Amino acid sequence: MEMSQYLEIFMEEAKEHIQALNDGLLRLEQNPTDGDVVGELFRSAHTLKGMSATMGFTKTAELTHRMESSLDLVRQDLLTPNSAFITALLHAVDTLEDLVESASSGQEDASIDIEHIIAALQQQGDKGELVQESQQEAAATVANELSKPALTVLRAATDQGLHGYRLDIRLAPDALLKSARAYMVFQRLEQQGEIIQSEPSVPDLEAERFKDRFSVWVISGSTSAQLQEEIENISDVRSVVVSPLDDLLGNGSAPDSNHDLANATRLRTGKSVRVDIARLDRLMNLVSELVITRTRLTQISKDLDNQALADTTATLNRVLLELQDEVMQVRMVAVEQVFSRFPRMIRDLSQQLGKEVDFQITGQETELDRTIVDEIGDPLVHLLRNAIDHGVEHADVRQELGKPAKAAVLLSAYHRGDSVFIEVQDDGRGIDAAKIKQKAVQRGLITSQDASALDNEAAYKLLFQPGFSMAEQVTDVSGRGVGLDVVASKIASLGGRTSVHSELGQGSVFTIILPLTLAIMATLQVKVGSERYAIPLSVVDQTALLKRSALDMVEHRLAMSYRGQTIPVIDLRRALAVPNGSPAVEDVYVVVVYRGRRLIGLMVDELLGQEEVVVKPLGRFVDRSPGISGATILGDGSIALILDVMSIV
Repeated sequence: MEMSQYLEIFMEEAKEHIQALNDGLLRLEQNPTDGDVVGELFRSAHTLKGMSATMGFTKTAELTHRMESSLDLVRQDLLTPNSAFITALLHAVDTLEDLVESASSGQEDASIDIEHIIAALQQQGDKGELVQESQQEAAATVANELSKPALTVLRAATDQGLHGYRLDIRLAPDALLKSARAYMVFQRLEQQGEIIQSEPSVPDLEAERFKDRFSVWVISGSTSAQLQEEIENISDVRSVVVSPLDDLLGNGSAPDSNHDLANATRLRTGKSVRVDIARLDRLMNLVSELVITRTRLTQISKDLDNQALADTTATLNRVLLELQDEVMQVRMVAVEQVFSRFPRMIRDLSQQLGKEVDFQITGQETELDRTIVDEIGDPLVHLLRNAIDHGVEHADVRQELGKPAKAAVLLSAYHRGDSVFIEVQDDGRGIDAAKIKQKAVQRGLITSQDASALDNEAAYKLLFQPGFSMAEQVTDVSGRGVGLDVVASKIASLGGRTSVHSELGQGSVFTIILPLTLAIMATLQVKVGSERYAIPLSVVDQTALLKRSALDMVEHRLAMSYRGQTIPVIDLRRALAVPNGSPAVEDVYVVVVYRGRRLIGLMVDELLGQEEVVVKPLGRFVDRSPGISGATILGDGSIALILDVMSIV
């Protein structure tokens, strides 16, 4: 049978199961008694085992079989999943990931060793097997203790969903009328279920032929806690030990794996198909060309002043907008697929650094274009590692400062307008702007005079300089100065921007602001001299018409008053070196744009209106032009450059 045609499907589904195992194990570590999580983990391991065996990937099948056996012990309450057990399983998942990745060529990597992983899992499993042996001995004891009729009744009752319990009751040694206390115990238990046997027998209990201890076997629909509370409330009862008998008899309520697997398969079967991302890219390109053609037709209908053509163009425009929206929705994916890999990373890193971290994620359902989601993983890794290594303190230091021993790190995502905001927030030591300036001067990035003139926000931006690091020594985690500059360059290449807000001693917030998509963008069209530019609407706050004489000079730079504050103004003629073909006029337009958490004005000659444009890359020869992020073709066939506001500033 030719398996190569199924390899791609295997790879996709195997990666989903590996991610599910990672997520489930972290949840199990937080709540070791969660049976639902154990069931999910067992099913993922079981399914991956079957898929691997079918494809002929024997190492993957063997390792998942061992994981399945270990999880089955937890499922049967034979093994408590402590931190060592979870760590052993996480190492197994890491090895599984390597095996599946190597199988993309159609053959597993023979050099990947699974024996030491299996041995570690076996060592953990041995504890569960010892429990299993002791429970088998206990089951034999139950069978010997109970009379044959009582044992038959117990088995029949548990098959019907009831529970069997043995209650070992001890009365106070100085209790009076012990037989009366035993009678009260029987009366309370008969209200909860049916007594099938006692030791000593009922006649001996009534005649008070016992010291201060007796045992009762009962069938009930109540829980062991309910029974214990009921008996403990009787006076002169010193202690009650309730032992469930269901699992000892082999009638435990462990779920049937085949049944659960069938249910899981039915749940996953929906009216959906897998589509190669390359096809979606081609579809988006075709829609983009249609948008350009629509803009061209709209311009022609205006020039010809033909009503019939205008009506037809309007209809085409409406249909195209719907098509464009549908294609955009198809391409949108939740950021959860990136966020889901971070809890495991935070767990490992916090253990490596000896720090206690409470890591929370919010807004994982926020959607972004697939091409952007695929690219934001590495920047977020750097920001999170930075928060754990540089941001949060060790538990003893935090307690001295009056903070909770466990540091809080929050990764969140949310929509605002046409942008998506992703924030990495911690409640650690914060960023000392003075130390950043001092380090920058030592490294020769700025002079002492420049450093004294920088405000805190400008100092924070030095963190994004290539090679800059605040670490005193190089470690496995940080100190090489290749972190935040990677973040800044990657986010800028995606048409986004980064900002930092920090309070010394309170913590920091690193914010990434991204467009929803890179393919089609809403822009404000402006004219500077004889040239036409497009400013992304996602960064525009407002526009204003001013007299040139109304602008102020602050520290030899243009500035304007805006909403009760003074903001800097940049003349785009000078910033973009536009030839002075026409004389400067008195009336000027200022486009107020976001610069991180602050505002800045861009002075232009004319506002041409809003327009949705298709973003075209500049090409490898000019793709690093400062101030320009791309280009677009306008309705009249001319080209407008799209401004990169952050690099202009």
